[in-house]
Amino acid sequence: MGAFQPILIASAVFMAVVWLAVFKQAMLVPLSHDEHQFVAAGRLLAGGMLPYRDFPTNHMPYLILLYGAAFSLTQTSMLPARAVSAVFAALTATLVFHLTWSFFRDSSRPLRFIISAAGCLTLITNPIFAYTSGRAWNHDLPTLFVVAATALFLHRQSTKPTNKWIMASGVFVGLAAGARLTYVLTAIPFLLAISLQRGDSVWKQRASQWLAFGAGFFVASLPWIALFVAAPRQFLFGNLTYQSLNTDYRELLSHRVGETLLGKGVYFFHVLVDKPANLLLLLIFAIVALIAGFMILRRRAWLESEAVILGGLALVLLGSAFAATPSWYQYFYAPVPFLILAAVYGVSFVWQPGMSWGRALAGGAVVLFLASGVSLISQSDWGSLREPDKWVPVQAHQLGEELLQRAGHGKVLTLSPIFPIEGGLGTYRELATGPFSWRVAPLLTERQRREFVVLSYSDLETTLRNDPPAAILVGFEAGNEGFELGDKGGLEDPLEDYARKHGYTAWPLKSPLTAAEVTLWVR
Repeated sequence: MGAFQPILIASAVFMAVVWLAVFKQAMLVPLSHDEHQFVAAGRLLAGGMLPYRDFPTNHMPYLILLYGAAFSLTQTSMLPARAVSAVFAALTATLVFHLTWSFFRDSSRPLRFIISAAGCLTLITNPIFAYTSGRAWNHDLPTLFVVAATALFLHRQSTKPTNKWIMASGVFVGLAAGARLTYVLTAIPFLLAISLQRGDSVWKQRASQWLAFGAGFFVASLPWIALFVAAPRQFLFGNLTYQSLNTDYRELLSHRVGETLLGKGVYFFHVLVDKPANLLLLLIFAIVALIAGFMILRRRAWLESEAVILGGLALVLLGSAFAATPSWYQYFYAPVPFLILAAVYGVSFVWQPGMSWGRALAGGAVVLFLASGVSLISQSDWGSLREPDKWVPVQAHQLGEELLQRAGHGKVLTLSPIFPIEGGLGTYRELATGPFSWRVAPLLTERQRREFVVLSYSDLETTLRNDPPAAILVGFEAGNEGFELGDKGGLEDPLEDYARKHGYTAWPLKSPLTAAEVTLWVR
Protein backbone atom coordinates (compact mmCIF):
# COMPACT_ATOMS: atom_id res chain seq x y z
CA MET A 1 0.00 0.00 0.00
CA GLY A 2 2.92 2.33 0.70
CA ALA A 3 4.14 2.10 -2.88
CA PHE A 4 0.63 2.31 -4.23
CA GLN A 5 -0.15 5.76 -2.86
CA PRO A 6 2.64 7.64 -4.71
CA ILE A 7 1.70 5.88 -7.98
CA LEU A 8 -1.93 6.84 -7.45
CA ILE A 9 -0.94 10.47 -6.90
CA ALA A 10 1.41 10.41 -9.89
CA SER A 11 -1.33 8.92 -12.08
CA ALA A 12 -3.82 11.59 -10.99
CA VAL A 13 -1.34 14.41 -11.67
CA PHE A 14 -0.35 12.87 -14.98
CA MET A 15 -3.96 12.55 -16.16
CA ALA A 16 -4.68 16.14 -15.10
CA VAL A 17 -1.82 17.28 -17.36
CA VAL A 18 -3.17 15.09 -20.20
CA TRP A 19 -6.66 16.56 -19.87
CA LEU A 20 -5.28 20.11 -19.83
CA ALA A 21 -3.17 19.36 -22.90
CA VAL A 22 -6.15 17.95 -24.80
CA PHE A 23 -8.34 20.90 -23.81
CA LYS A 24 -5.63 23.34 -24.91
CA GLN A 25 -5.44 21.54 -28.23
CA ALA A 26 -9.21 21.80 -28.71
CA MET A 27 -9.19 25.52 -28.05
CA LEU A 28 -6.27 26.31 -30.37
CA VAL A 29 -6.50 23.95 -33.34
CA PRO A 30 -7.44 26.00 -36.45
CA LEU A 31 -11.02 26.07 -37.62
CA SER A 32 -11.93 23.54 -40.31
CA HIS A 33 -14.82 24.17 -42.67
CA ASP A 34 -15.99 20.62 -41.86
CA GLU A 35 -17.06 21.86 -38.43
CA HIS A 36 -19.83 24.11 -39.74
CA GLN A 37 -22.10 21.21 -40.66
CA PHE A 38 -22.08 19.70 -37.17
CA VAL A 39 -22.46 22.95 -35.23
CA ALA A 40 -25.20 24.26 -37.52
CA ALA A 41 -27.07 20.95 -37.39
CA GLY A 42 -26.86 20.87 -33.60
CA ARG A 43 -28.25 24.40 -33.36
CA LEU A 44 -31.12 23.61 -35.77
CA LEU A 45 -31.93 20.49 -33.74
CA ALA A 46 -31.93 22.53 -30.53
CA GLY A 47 -34.42 24.82 -32.29
CA GLY A 48 -36.84 21.96 -32.88
CA MET A 49 -35.92 20.71 -36.37
CA LEU A 50 -35.05 17.10 -37.19
CA PRO A 51 -31.98 16.13 -39.22
CA TYR A 52 -32.65 14.71 -42.69
CA ARG A 53 -36.35 15.57 -42.57
CA ASP A 54 -36.03 19.33 -41.97
CA PHE A 55 -32.45 20.07 -42.98
CA PRO A 56 -29.64 18.21 -44.76
CA THR A 57 -26.83 16.42 -43.01
CA ASN A 58 -24.25 14.22 -44.67
CA HIS A 59 -23.30 12.04 -41.72
CA MET A 60 -24.84 9.69 -39.20
CA PRO A 61 -26.71 11.70 -36.56
CA TYR A 62 -25.42 10.88 -33.08
CA LEU A 63 -22.97 13.75 -32.71
CA ILE A 64 -25.72 16.10 -33.93
CA LEU A 65 -28.12 14.69 -31.33
CA LEU A 66 -25.55 15.24 -28.60
CA TYR A 67 -24.82 18.79 -29.81
CA GLY A 68 -28.52 19.52 -29.96
CA ALA A 69 -28.90 18.54 -26.32
CA ALA A 70 -25.86 20.59 -25.30
CA PHE A 71 -26.88 23.66 -27.33
CA SER A 72 -30.34 23.70 -25.75
CA LEU A 73 -28.57 24.63 -22.51
CA THR A 74 -26.40 27.45 -23.85
CA GLN A 75 -26.52 30.40 -26.23
CA THR A 76 -23.00 29.77 -27.54
CA SER A 77 -22.24 26.82 -29.78
CA MET A 78 -18.59 26.61 -30.78
CA LEU A 79 -17.15 26.56 -27.26
CA PRO A 80 -19.37 23.76 -25.94
CA ALA A 81 -18.94 21.81 -29.18
CA ARG A 82 -15.16 21.83 -28.98
CA ALA A 83 -15.18 21.32 -25.22
CA VAL A 84 -17.31 18.20 -25.70
CA SER A 85 -14.87 16.91 -28.33
CA ALA A 86 -12.00 17.60 -25.92
CA VAL A 87 -13.73 15.50 -23.27
CA PHE A 88 -14.14 12.65 -25.77
CA ALA A 89 -10.46 12.80 -26.74
CA ALA A 90 -9.31 13.03 -23.12
CA LEU A 91 -11.49 10.06 -22.15
CA THR A 92 -9.94 8.08 -25.01
CA ALA A 93 -6.46 8.91 -23.68
CA THR A 94 -7.58 7.92 -20.17
CA LEU A 95 -8.84 4.55 -21.40
CA VAL A 96 -5.60 3.96 -23.28
CA PHE A 97 -3.77 4.52 -19.98
CA HIS A 98 -6.17 2.18 -18.14
CA LEU A 99 -6.00 -0.61 -20.72
CA THR A 100 -2.22 -0.42 -20.91
CA TRP A 101 -2.07 -0.65 -17.12
CA SER A 102 -4.21 -3.81 -17.24
CA PHE A 103 -1.89 -5.50 -19.76
CA PHE A 104 1.05 -5.53 -17.31
CA ARG A 105 -0.49 -7.04 -14.18
CA ASP A 106 2.65 -8.99 -13.33
CA SER A 107 4.96 -5.96 -13.42
CA SER A 108 5.71 -3.53 -10.62
CA ARG A 109 3.44 -0.51 -10.22
CA PRO A 110 6.17 2.03 -11.07
CA LEU A 111 6.92 0.17 -14.31
CA ARG A 112 3.21 -0.17 -15.10
CA PHE A 113 2.85 3.58 -14.63
CA ILE A 114 5.78 4.35 -16.93
CA ILE A 115 4.49 2.07 -19.68
CA SER A 116 0.89 3.30 -19.36
CA ALA A 117 1.96 6.93 -19.35
CA ALA A 118 4.21 6.31 -22.36
CA GLY A 119 1.32 4.81 -24.31
CA CYS A 120 -0.97 7.70 -23.36
CA LEU A 121 1.65 10.31 -24.27
CA THR A 122 2.33 8.56 -27.58
CA LEU A 123 -1.35 9.05 -28.38
CA ILE A 124 -1.79 12.70 -27.47
CA THR A 125 1.50 13.78 -29.07
CA ASN A 126 0.82 11.86 -32.28
CA PRO A 127 0.57 14.29 -35.25
CA ILE A 128 -2.71 12.82 -36.50
CA PHE A 129 -4.23 13.05 -33.02
CA ALA A 130 -2.99 16.64 -32.68
CA TYR A 131 -4.54 17.58 -36.02
CA THR A 132 -7.88 15.86 -35.50
CA SER A 133 -8.81 15.81 -31.82
CA GLY A 134 -10.84 18.59 -30.26
CA ARG A 135 -12.47 19.86 -33.43
CA ALA A 136 -16.25 19.97 -33.69
CA TRP A 137 -16.55 16.99 -36.02
CA ASN A 138 -17.34 13.30 -35.79
CA HIS A 139 -13.96 11.71 -35.13
CA ASP A 140 -13.41 11.90 -31.37
CA LEU A 141 -16.85 10.54 -30.42
CA PRO A 142 -16.93 7.24 -32.36
CA THR A 143 -13.28 6.54 -31.53
CA LEU A 144 -14.05 6.92 -27.82
CA PHE A 145 -17.04 4.61 -28.18
CA VAL A 146 -14.96 1.84 -29.76
CA VAL A 147 -12.18 2.17 -27.17
CA ALA A 148 -14.88 1.95 -24.47
CA ALA A 149 -16.39 -1.09 -26.22
CA THR A 150 -12.95 -2.70 -26.18
CA ALA A 151 -12.47 -2.05 -22.47
CA LEU A 152 -15.88 -3.52 -21.67
CA PHE A 153 -15.37 -6.57 -23.88
CA LEU A 154 -12.00 -7.38 -22.33
CA HIS A 155 -13.38 -6.78 -18.83
CA ARG A 156 -15.77 -9.70 -19.35
CA GLN A 157 -12.88 -12.13 -18.87
CA SER A 158 -12.58 -11.26 -15.19
CA THR A 159 -16.27 -10.77 -14.37
CA LYS A 160 -19.35 -12.97 -14.46
CA PRO A 161 -21.81 -13.07 -16.14
CA THR A 162 -19.97 -12.25 -19.36
CA ASN A 163 -22.94 -11.56 -21.62
CA LYS A 164 -23.84 -8.26 -19.99
CA TRP A 165 -20.36 -6.92 -20.77
CA ILE A 166 -20.55 -8.21 -24.33
CA MET A 167 -23.95 -6.57 -24.75
CA ALA A 168 -22.52 -3.32 -23.37
CA SER A 169 -19.66 -3.50 -25.88
CA GLY A 170 -22.26 -4.04 -28.63
CA VAL A 171 -24.06 -0.91 -27.46
CA PHE A 172 -20.90 1.17 -27.76
CA VAL A 173 -20.02 -0.22 -31.19
CA GLY A 174 -23.58 0.60 -32.28
CA LEU A 175 -23.19 4.13 -30.91
CA ALA A 176 -19.93 4.50 -32.82
CA ALA A 177 -21.62 3.46 -36.07
CA GLY A 178 -24.41 5.93 -35.31
CA ALA A 179 -21.81 8.70 -35.10
CA ARG A 180 -19.80 7.75 -38.20
CA LEU A 181 -20.92 5.09 -40.65
CA THR A 182 -17.51 3.53 -41.37
CA TYR A 183 -17.29 2.45 -37.72
CA VAL A 184 -19.88 -0.25 -38.40
CA LEU A 185 -16.87 -2.30 -39.55
CA THR A 186 -15.52 -2.31 -35.99
CA ALA A 187 -18.08 -4.99 -35.15
CA ILE A 188 -15.98 -7.50 -37.12
CA PRO A 189 -13.11 -7.97 -34.60
CA PHE A 190 -15.57 -8.36 -31.71
CA LEU A 191 -17.60 -11.01 -33.53
CA LEU A 192 -14.38 -12.72 -34.59
CA ALA A 193 -13.11 -12.78 -31.00
CA ILE A 194 -16.36 -14.44 -29.93
CA SER A 195 -16.05 -16.96 -32.76
CA LEU A 196 -12.52 -17.97 -31.78
CA GLN A 197 -13.37 -18.81 -28.17
CA ARG A 198 -12.55 -22.20 -26.70
CA GLY A 199 -14.29 -24.14 -24.00
CA ASP A 200 -17.12 -26.53 -23.18
CA SER A 201 -20.45 -26.00 -24.97
CA VAL A 202 -18.58 -23.55 -27.17
CA TRP A 203 -21.21 -23.28 -29.90
CA LYS A 204 -23.98 -22.54 -27.42
CA GLN A 205 -21.73 -20.01 -25.73
CA ARG A 206 -20.82 -18.35 -29.03
CA ALA A 207 -24.45 -18.10 -30.10
CA SER A 208 -25.41 -16.57 -26.78
CA GLN A 209 -22.62 -13.99 -27.02
CA TRP A 210 -23.31 -13.17 -30.68
CA LEU A 211 -26.92 -12.55 -29.70
CA ALA A 212 -25.89 -10.36 -26.75
CA PHE A 213 -23.54 -8.28 -28.91
CA GLY A 214 -26.14 -7.94 -31.69
CA ALA A 215 -28.84 -6.97 -29.19
CA GLY A 216 -26.64 -4.22 -27.80
CA PHE A 217 -25.81 -2.99 -31.29
CA PHE A 218 -29.50 -2.94 -32.22
CA VAL A 219 -30.56 -1.03 -29.11
CA ALA A 220 -27.89 1.61 -29.81
CA SER A 221 -29.15 1.89 -33.40
CA LEU A 222 -32.77 2.70 -32.50
CA PRO A 223 -32.38 6.52 -32.59
CA TRP A 224 -30.97 6.56 -36.14
CA ILE A 225 -33.52 3.96 -37.21
CA ALA A 226 -36.26 6.32 -36.00
CA LEU A 227 -34.76 9.16 -38.05
CA PHE A 228 -34.57 6.85 -41.05
CA VAL A 229 -38.25 5.97 -40.69
CA ALA A 230 -39.13 9.68 -40.43
CA ALA A 231 -37.30 10.55 -43.68
CA PRO A 232 -35.93 7.44 -45.42
CA ARG A 233 -34.93 8.98 -48.75
CA GLN A 234 -33.31 12.00 -47.13
CA PHE A 235 -31.44 9.71 -44.71
CA LEU A 236 -30.10 7.60 -47.56
CA PHE A 237 -29.14 10.72 -49.50
CA GLY A 238 -27.13 12.13 -46.60
CA ASN A 239 -25.30 8.91 -45.76
CA LEU A 240 -24.88 7.26 -49.15
CA THR A 241 -25.90 9.30 -52.19
CA TYR A 242 -24.04 12.43 -51.12
CA GLN A 243 -20.80 10.46 -50.79
CA SER A 244 -21.13 9.32 -54.39
CA LEU A 245 -21.96 12.85 -55.57
CA ASN A 246 -18.95 14.20 -53.71
CA THR A 247 -16.73 11.77 -55.62
CA ASP A 248 -18.37 12.94 -58.88
CA TYR A 249 -17.70 16.54 -57.89
CA ARG A 250 -14.03 15.76 -57.29
CA GLU A 251 -13.76 14.01 -60.65
CA LEU A 252 -15.26 17.04 -62.39
CA LEU A 253 -12.48 19.11 -60.85
CA SER A 254 -9.90 16.56 -62.07
CA HIS A 255 -8.99 16.01 -58.43
CA ARG A 256 -6.69 12.97 -58.29
CA VAL A 257 -5.04 13.19 -54.87
CA GLY A 258 -6.50 10.46 -52.66
CA GLU A 259 -9.11 9.52 -55.28
CA THR A 260 -7.92 6.28 -56.91
CA LEU A 261 -6.42 3.32 -55.10
CA LEU A 262 -2.99 4.45 -56.26
CA GLY A 263 -3.76 8.04 -55.26
CA LYS A 264 -4.83 6.90 -51.80
CA GLY A 265 -1.64 4.91 -51.46
CA VAL A 266 0.43 7.95 -52.38
CA TYR A 267 -1.56 10.06 -49.92
CA PHE A 268 -0.96 7.52 -47.13
CA PHE A 269 2.74 7.47 -47.98
CA HIS A 270 2.86 11.21 -47.32
CA VAL A 271 0.87 10.78 -44.09
CA LEU A 272 3.72 8.57 -42.92
CA VAL A 273 6.86 10.19 -44.29
CA ASP A 274 5.84 13.83 -43.83
CA LYS A 275 5.39 13.17 -40.11
CA PRO A 276 7.94 10.51 -39.09
CA ALA A 277 6.13 9.89 -35.79
CA ASN A 278 3.29 8.33 -37.80
CA LEU A 279 5.72 6.08 -39.65
CA LEU A 280 7.43 5.10 -36.41
CA LEU A 281 4.11 4.11 -34.82
CA LEU A 282 3.16 1.92 -37.79
CA LEU A 283 6.62 0.30 -37.84
CA ILE A 284 6.46 -0.45 -34.10
CA PHE A 285 3.01 -2.00 -34.55
CA ALA A 286 4.23 -4.14 -37.46
CA ILE A 287 7.41 -5.28 -35.71
CA VAL A 288 5.64 -6.17 -32.46
CA ALA A 289 2.89 -7.96 -34.41
CA LEU A 290 5.50 -10.05 -36.25
CA ILE A 291 7.37 -10.95 -33.06
CA ALA A 292 4.16 -11.81 -31.20
CA GLY A 293 2.91 -13.83 -34.15
CA PHE A 294 6.16 -15.79 -34.27
CA MET A 295 5.95 -16.53 -30.54
CA ILE A 296 2.33 -17.65 -30.85
CA LEU A 297 3.33 -20.10 -33.58
CA ARG A 298 6.37 -21.29 -31.64
CA ARG A 299 4.37 -21.83 -28.46
CA ARG A 300 1.41 -23.21 -30.42
CA ALA A 301 -0.67 -20.83 -28.36
CA TRP A 302 -4.27 -19.84 -29.02
CA LEU A 303 -4.94 -16.32 -30.29
CA GLU A 304 -6.23 -14.40 -27.28
CA SER A 305 -9.19 -12.01 -27.38
CA GLU A 306 -6.94 -9.01 -26.76
CA ALA A 307 -4.86 -9.77 -29.84
CA VAL A 308 -7.90 -10.39 -32.03
CA ILE A 309 -9.73 -7.26 -30.98
CA LEU A 310 -6.85 -4.79 -30.73
CA GLY A 311 -5.03 -5.99 -33.81
CA GLY A 312 -8.30 -6.40 -35.69
CA LEU A 313 -9.50 -2.91 -34.81
CA ALA A 314 -6.17 -1.38 -35.82
CA LEU A 315 -6.34 -3.08 -39.21
CA VAL A 316 -10.07 -2.57 -39.80
CA LEU A 317 -9.95 1.13 -38.95
CA LEU A 318 -6.79 1.60 -40.98
CA GLY A 319 -8.54 -0.05 -43.91
CA SER A 320 -11.71 2.01 -43.42
CA ALA A 321 -9.60 5.17 -43.68
CA PHE A 322 -9.19 4.26 -47.35
CA ALA A 323 -12.94 3.68 -47.86
CA ALA A 324 -13.93 7.33 -48.21
CA THR A 325 -13.04 9.19 -51.39
CA PRO A 326 -10.95 11.26 -51.40
CA SER A 327 -8.63 10.43 -48.52
CA TRP A 328 -8.06 13.09 -45.87
CA TYR A 329 -5.56 13.28 -43.04
CA GLN A 330 -8.19 13.07 -40.29
CA TYR A 331 -9.48 9.74 -41.61
CA PHE A 332 -6.33 8.09 -40.24
CA TYR A 333 -7.15 9.24 -36.70
CA ALA A 334 -9.37 6.25 -35.88
CA PRO A 335 -6.69 3.53 -35.97
CA VAL A 336 -4.10 5.48 -33.95
CA PRO A 337 -5.29 4.46 -30.42
CA PHE A 338 -5.57 0.84 -31.53
CA LEU A 339 -2.16 0.77 -33.19
CA ILE A 340 -0.79 1.92 -29.83
CA LEU A 341 -2.87 -0.51 -27.77
CA ALA A 342 -2.13 -3.45 -30.06
CA ALA A 343 1.61 -2.70 -29.92
CA VAL A 344 1.54 -2.35 -26.14
CA TYR A 345 -0.41 -5.58 -25.73
CA GLY A 346 2.03 -7.32 -28.08
CA VAL A 347 4.90 -6.11 -25.89
CA SER A 348 3.13 -7.48 -22.80
CA PHE A 349 2.74 -10.81 -24.56
CA VAL A 350 6.45 -11.19 -25.28
CA TRP A 351 7.55 -9.52 -22.02
CA GLN A 352 10.12 -11.41 -19.98
CA PRO A 353 11.00 -9.06 -17.09
CA GLY A 354 13.84 -11.20 -15.70
CA MET A 355 15.86 -11.27 -18.91
CA SER A 356 17.81 -8.72 -20.90
CA TRP A 357 14.96 -8.65 -23.43
CA GLY A 358 12.56 -7.53 -20.75
CA ARG A 359 14.99 -4.94 -19.40
CA ALA A 360 15.46 -3.56 -22.91
CA LEU A 361 11.70 -3.15 -23.31
CA ALA A 362 11.47 -1.43 -19.93
CA GLY A 363 14.27 0.91 -20.97
CA GLY A 364 12.49 1.64 -24.22
CA ALA A 365 9.31 2.53 -22.31
CA VAL A 366 11.28 4.93 -20.11
CA VAL A 367 12.87 6.60 -23.14
CA LEU A 368 9.49 6.90 -24.87
CA PHE A 369 7.91 8.32 -21.72
CA LEU A 370 10.65 10.92 -21.29
CA ALA A 371 10.75 11.90 -24.97
CA SER A 372 6.97 12.26 -25.25
CA GLY A 373 6.74 14.01 -21.90
CA VAL A 374 9.39 16.57 -22.82
CA SER A 375 7.69 17.12 -26.18
CA LEU A 376 4.39 17.80 -24.43
CA ILE A 377 5.65 20.01 -21.61
CA SER A 378 7.91 22.05 -23.90
CA GLN A 379 5.03 23.16 -26.12
CA SER A 380 5.12 26.94 -26.33
CA ASP A 381 1.36 27.56 -26.16
CA TRP A 382 0.60 26.52 -22.57
CA GLY A 383 0.18 30.18 -21.66
CA SER A 384 -2.87 30.34 -23.90
CA LEU A 385 -4.86 28.57 -21.19
CA ARG A 386 -4.85 31.94 -19.38
CA GLU A 387 -5.67 33.89 -22.57
CA PRO A 388 -9.16 32.96 -23.80
CA ASP A 389 -9.00 35.61 -26.55
CA LYS A 390 -6.62 33.27 -28.36
CA TRP A 391 -9.10 30.39 -28.29
CA VAL A 392 -10.71 29.62 -31.63
CA PRO A 393 -14.26 29.25 -30.17
CA VAL A 394 -13.93 32.65 -28.45
CA GLN A 395 -12.69 34.27 -31.68
CA ALA A 396 -15.62 32.71 -33.55
CA HIS A 397 -18.01 34.15 -30.97
CA GLN A 398 -16.42 37.59 -31.23
CA LEU A 399 -16.91 37.53 -35.00
CA GLY A 400 -20.51 36.47 -34.48
CA GLU A 401 -21.10 39.44 -32.19
CA GLU A 402 -19.61 41.74 -34.82
CA LEU A 403 -21.98 40.30 -37.42
CA LEU A 404 -24.89 41.02 -35.11
CA GLN A 405 -23.80 44.63 -34.65
CA ARG A 406 -23.43 45.23 -38.38
CA ALA A 407 -26.31 43.18 -39.74
CA GLY A 408 -28.91 43.56 -37.05
CA HIS A 409 -31.40 40.79 -36.57
CA GLY A 410 -32.33 38.49 -39.43
CA LYS A 411 -30.81 35.70 -41.46
CA VAL A 412 -27.29 35.57 -42.84
CA LEU A 413 -26.68 33.85 -46.16
CA THR A 414 -23.32 32.09 -45.88
CA LEU A 415 -21.43 28.83 -46.36
CA SER A 416 -19.89 29.40 -42.89
CA PRO A 417 -22.93 29.22 -40.57
CA ILE A 418 -20.98 28.96 -37.30
CA PHE A 419 -20.39 32.72 -37.23
CA PRO A 420 -23.98 34.01 -37.53
CA ILE A 421 -25.03 31.26 -35.13
CA GLU A 422 -22.48 32.56 -32.60
CA GLY A 423 -24.01 36.01 -32.96
CA GLY A 424 -27.54 34.73 -32.41
CA LEU A 425 -28.48 35.36 -36.04
CA GLY A 426 -30.53 33.09 -38.24
CA THR A 427 -29.16 30.95 -41.06
CA TYR A 428 -30.72 29.06 -43.95
CA ARG A 429 -31.44 25.43 -43.18
CA GLU A 430 -30.65 24.47 -46.80
CA LEU A 431 -27.03 25.50 -46.15
CA ALA A 432 -26.70 23.67 -42.83
CA THR A 433 -23.87 21.57 -44.26
CA GLY A 434 -21.87 24.68 -45.15
CA PRO A 435 -20.16 24.27 -48.54
CA PHE A 436 -20.70 20.53 -48.91
CA SER A 437 -24.27 20.03 -50.15
CA TRP A 438 -24.03 23.42 -51.93
CA ARG A 439 -21.16 22.29 -54.13
CA VAL A 440 -22.87 19.07 -55.29
CA ALA A 441 -26.36 20.61 -55.62
CA PRO A 442 -25.91 21.42 -59.35
CA LEU A 443 -25.61 17.65 -59.94
CA LEU A 444 -29.19 17.20 -58.69
CA THR A 445 -32.46 18.01 -60.39
CA GLU A 446 -34.64 20.81 -59.03
CA ARG A 447 -37.09 18.23 -57.72
CA GLN A 448 -34.33 16.35 -55.91
CA ARG A 449 -33.01 19.54 -54.36
CA ARG A 450 -36.43 20.33 -52.93
CA GLU A 451 -36.84 16.80 -51.62
CA PHE A 452 -33.42 16.72 -49.95
CA VAL A 453 -33.64 20.33 -48.69
CA VAL A 454 -30.57 21.30 -50.72
CA LEU A 455 -29.88 24.70 -52.29
CA SER A 456 -28.09 25.42 -55.57
CA TYR A 457 -26.95 28.76 -56.98
CA SER A 458 -29.74 28.47 -59.56
CA ASP A 459 -32.29 28.43 -56.72
CA LEU A 460 -31.16 31.62 -54.98
CA GLU A 461 -33.64 34.01 -56.54
CA THR A 462 -36.71 31.83 -55.99
CA THR A 463 -35.69 30.67 -52.52
CA LEU A 464 -34.80 34.14 -51.22
CA ARG A 465 -37.62 36.07 -52.90
CA ASN A 466 -39.87 35.85 -49.83
CA ASP A 467 -37.09 35.33 -47.31
CA PRO A 468 -34.19 37.68 -48.20
CA PRO A 469 -31.08 37.70 -46.02
CA ALA A 470 -30.23 40.60 -43.73
CA ALA A 471 -26.58 40.05 -44.64
CA ILE A 472 -24.33 37.84 -46.74
CA LEU A 473 -20.99 36.60 -45.37
CA VAL A 474 -18.25 35.41 -47.73
CA GLY A 475 -14.50 34.82 -47.64
CA PHE A 476 -14.00 31.71 -45.54
CA GLU A 477 -14.05 29.45 -48.62
CA ALA A 478 -11.41 31.51 -50.44
CA GLY A 479 -8.82 28.73 -50.35
CA ASN A 480 -11.12 25.87 -51.25
CA GLU A 481 -12.29 24.47 -54.57
CA GLY A 482 -15.12 26.11 -56.46
CA PHE A 483 -17.49 24.74 -59.07
CA GLU A 484 -14.78 24.50 -61.72
CA LEU A 485 -11.16 23.41 -61.95
CA GLY A 486 -8.81 26.10 -60.62
CA ASP A 487 -11.72 28.18 -59.32
CA LYS A 488 -10.50 28.74 -55.76
CA GLY A 489 -13.18 30.38 -53.65
CA GLY A 490 -15.67 30.08 -56.49
CA LEU A 491 -18.34 28.51 -54.31
CA GLU A 492 -19.08 31.94 -52.84
CA ASP A 493 -19.24 33.82 -56.15
CA PRO A 494 -23.02 33.29 -56.57
CA LEU A 495 -23.57 34.75 -53.09
CA GLU A 496 -21.60 37.88 -53.97
CA ASP A 497 -23.41 38.15 -57.32
CA TYR A 498 -26.72 38.06 -55.46
CA ALA A 499 -25.49 40.73 -53.03
CA ARG A 500 -24.45 43.09 -55.85
CA LYS A 501 -27.62 42.50 -57.81
CA HIS A 502 -29.84 43.31 -54.83
CA GLY A 503 -28.01 46.39 -53.60
CA TYR A 504 -26.13 45.12 -50.59
CA THR A 505 -23.13 47.12 -49.35
CA ALA A 506 -19.79 45.42 -48.74
CA TRP A 507 -18.03 45.76 -45.37
CA PRO A 508 -14.54 44.24 -45.02
CA LEU A 509 -13.96 42.27 -41.84
CA LYS A 510 -10.80 41.02 -40.19
CA SER A 511 -10.59 37.86 -38.16
CA PRO A 512 -7.65 35.89 -36.74
CA LEU A 513 -9.51 32.79 -37.90
CA THR A 514 -8.43 33.29 -41.51
CA ALA A 515 -5.83 35.17 -43.53
CA ALA A 516 -8.30 35.57 -46.40
CA GLU A 517 -10.32 38.72 -46.97
CA VAL A 518 -13.72 38.39 -45.35
CA THR A 519 -16.64 40.47 -46.54
CA LEU A 520 -20.04 41.09 -44.97
CA TRP A 521 -22.64 42.39 -47.40
CA VAL A 522 -25.40 44.28 -45.60
CA ARG A 523 -28.51 46.13 -46.69
